[in-house]
Amino acid sequence: MNRFVLSLLSLLALALASVQLSAQSPRFYTVSQGLPSTRIISLSFDSDEFLWISTERGLGRFNGLDFTNFTSNRESQYSLHENNLSCMMEDKQGRHWVGAMDGFYNFSPTENKFTYHELSLIEGDRVSVSDIQCLPDDSTHLLISSFGRGVYVFDTQRDALDTLATTRISSLLDRYTHVTHLTFDASNR
Repeated sequence: MNRFVLSLLSLLALALASVQLSAQSPRFYTVSQGLPSTRIISLSFDSDEFLWISTERGLGRFNGLDFTNFTSNRESQYSLHENNLSCMMEDKQGRHWVGAMDGFYNFSPTENKFTYHELSLIEGDRVSVSDIQCLPDDSTHLLISSFGRGVYVFDTQRDALDTLATTRISSLLDRYTHVTHLTFDASNR
């Protein structure tokens, strides 16, 4: 009887261990499984629990099973202009914002359309976006950092750069213009 109970307990422990191991086994995804590129710049989740993957070759949306990729298509005005992307974030209204080496985009998941926004205080001087964040306690403004050009404030209601706020922030940064990430502390500072 002891031998039977010991065998049964051993089988149960083995079954539990295999379930636990399989639940913790990582999956490895490459381009052949649908990833736009294996050179991943950033990852983020949206409120629909999609994983967004910004890469040097486009934007990937992963639902846990399949990838949907968004890449540049010169024939469509509602496509990305380029594929080298730095970030994606969803604001408090559920709008998706995508940072790129030539500015940034607003993406409508229901229409699968990208709307391009040039980020510059000088016409034609495109700025590479490194990060996009919502201002705490403010659902209408985005804080956008750049590679070598400081931090910008974008007014989502006016769909335009807030030049006054951007100038104020720039004066505070002085010569520190290469800002790669934006973070707020527990006090929203």
